[in-house]
Amino acid sequence: MLFLLDNGYATPEDIDEATKASFGLRIPILGLVKRIDFTGLDLAQKIIRNRLYEPPKPQGSSKSIDRLIAQGKLGIKSGGGFYDYSGRSPEEIMKERDIKLIKLREFLRELGELP
Repeated sequence: MLFLLDNGYATPEDIDEATKASFGLRIPILGLVKRIDFTGLDLAQKIIRNRLYEPPKPQGSSKSIDRLIAQGKLGIKSGGGFYDYSGRSPEEIMKERDIKLIKLREFLRELGELP
């Protein structure tokens, strides 16, 4: 993800939208391991054995994060990071997140996906 941001291949919004609309959406329903069953173990095996793909080497830093920190942007605790949170306290932002997570958990329980 940071590789994509650091090299200008995608914006934070692009990455979040793609994640929430694709594999991120499946995780609460399938989990990580069952998702492999749905992919097909034979296809997962081919993906694992694919020697043509090499993931980016760890850089030890991120230009995107370094730039934001230099600007005083530390995330919700400073009112901004990749996104702008100004005008709202960290407590208010985390409360909104927590309410959404609780509602999602309740919904997943109703579906029988969580104990």
